Amino acid sequence: SSTVPTEVGSYTARVTIPENESYNSVVLTDGFTISYLPAPDSDIDVSGTSGTNEYYTSPVTVEPPEGYLISDTLDGEYSTSLVLSESREAGYFYLLNIATGEKTAGIWSDGFLIDIVAPSIDAEEGKTYYTEFKEVTIEDKNLSKITINGKEFKDFKDGIAKIKLSSENGVKVYEIVITDLAGNEKKLKFIVASEWVKKGVVPTGESVSLISDYEY
Repeated sequence: SSTVPTEVGSYTARVTIPENESYNSVVLTDGFTISYLPAPDSDIDVSGTSGTNEYYTSPVTVEPPEGYLISDTLDGEYSTSLVLSESREAGYFYLLNIATGEKTAGIWSDGFLIDIVAPSIDAEEGKTYYTEFKEVTIEDKNLSKITINGKEFKDFKDGIAKIKLSSENGVKVYEIVITDLAGNEKKLKFIVASEWVKKGVVPTGESVSLISDYEY
């Protein structure tokens, strides 16, 4: 075969010298192996901003020891570092010796929990919504805690919460704090106000909710 083997394993090279008028045929063999380069003594360096519950709240940079390049697949692209922006399950990293081109066997690594995005809510900071009820949607794949005016709201599922906020027939200020498992936090303060608040004329014969800093 003219194909040069590249896969890890044991091989036997065989050469056959054919018979001629003076000599019988001869078969010559020699064995060899292809194996991975032993991993260096130095560890892979992992850096990122630590959050809560073993999460990182920034991209995680994985760097090889000096003199090596790194990849997350054996025959993938090797580079001076890997930057992970999403969680990664436990698995292998691979190193390549820059000087010789030799590759190491897979180096086992625990998984990484990464969440760099704060929770979202479809409301605007400081805005006044003129309606009797304002429904807001909160989303985060790792949603952990919601408080509304200091009181915890627990009615959410699969990272989504839909909350109906009342103007209480007047003006109601809402301060919402949302936290995910990684510790990313979103704070928002806005107002839900009844339509009559636009003109500032208090309706007669009704119980209403008033706050300071408004003229009625």
